[in-house]
Amino acid sequence: MRSRSMVKLSDLTRRETDVCLDAIWRSFGEWFGAAWTTHHGLADNGVWIRDLSDLKPYQIERGLHAVLESGMDSPPSLPKFRKLCLGDDDLSDYPPEFADIIREEQEKTYQERLKHG
Repeated sequence: MRSRSMVKLSDLTRRETDVCLDAIWRSFGEWFGAAWTTHHGLADNGVWIRDLSDLKPYQIERGLHAVLESGMDSPPSLPKFRKLCLGDDDLSDYPPEFADIIREEQEKTYQERLKHG
């Protein structure tokens, strides 16, 4: 059985996926106002979920945190946000079993940093 941290957005229920997208839209709408909603609307048109579907929920949370901490004056593009979500997770050179272990440890470390500011 895969741990929850290894679950990708594409593995989630529609409701869980909507929660992740709503978090992006709500946060960006609050932080960037009309600069976000004028360009991207009030909801995803399918592009963001398509291009972020291989990410895990903790990675989306990491990306949102990175945007907030960056002090950006305008919303990031989808490719930029994806890069912020991935952080140091590009482990394509590792065998899958080792990459999963590394990701688990990265998530634990990330969650600890969030708890302790």
